[in-house]
Amino acid sequence: MNRLDTKHPGFWENLSFLSQCHLKLELPSVSFQTSVDVSSAHLVDNTLCIPGGGLSLEVLTFEEAYASSKTPGFHLISENRKLGLRLTPKEEKVIRQFHYFSEALAIEEIADHFEMDRPDEPQLCPCCIASAQFRIRQMAQNPITVILAHAASARQPLIVSTKTNEGGLTMNHTPTNLRRDDDMLISEGHGDQVEINIRHLHAMHLNGGVVDGRSHQSLTLLNSHGHEVCTISAPSDQVREKWIETLRDQNCCYEVTSPSPVSSNYF
Repeated sequence: MNRLDTKHPGFWENLSFLSQCHLKLELPSVSFQTSVDVSSAHLVDNTLCIPGGGLSLEVLTFEEAYASSKTPGFHLISENRKLGLRLTPKEEKVIRQFHYFSEALAIEEIADHFEMDRPDEPQLCPCCIASAQFRIRQMAQNPITVILAHAASARQPLIVSTKTNEGGLTMNHTPTNLRRDDDMLISEGHGDQVEINIRHLHAMHLNGGVVDGRSHQSLTLLNSHGHEVCTISAPSDQVREKWIETLRDQNCCYEVTSPSPVSSNYF
């Protein structure tokens, strides 16, 4: 495994050679997996834009990048440990270019068993620990679980997005199966996946908006620090009634806010 020089102009400017990749984007309270076409990657000022994959990265926030030769792929983690990104090429013809690229930009060789850091989880204050434990125990009844389960049964396409100071991602996600892994609620789709850490899912904000000229409902998930985790959107005429009904459940134990007169605050 090699550590790469992210300050070298060729690092960001030439990532487009990866073409079709498996992407895993990790944040402190949520992670996403999907397929992405990196061939459209280009720099705009200090932002790496991949319009074909709905991905953007603020390149100055990344100082650590690693290339694994055992399973060819790149792993980047932001300087503040808030965002981790893995890009794994899918095409065999790219592998030779990958090895050449990683060797040309290597600044340090690291043992293959080196464990790369995950983004740091937010710390819970004492008053939030009991609520977090309750959310984990009641994961099956959690409003977001109910909403994603309904989307799976209805084959409802969703738009899932996240935006931080380090980068952002927007992806299409149609849930097909839900499962639990410790504190994580995992929504599996057609070759993609969303994982939400229920321990840190402190509040939700339901809002209306317009996407491509069509009215949408957007449910923003927030952690205990008030930071946005991600936003889940779908056409209003397909989900509005179900989402409002689910969030109005007096047993949902969430603070749900909305500027809309049809919704109010719950805790």
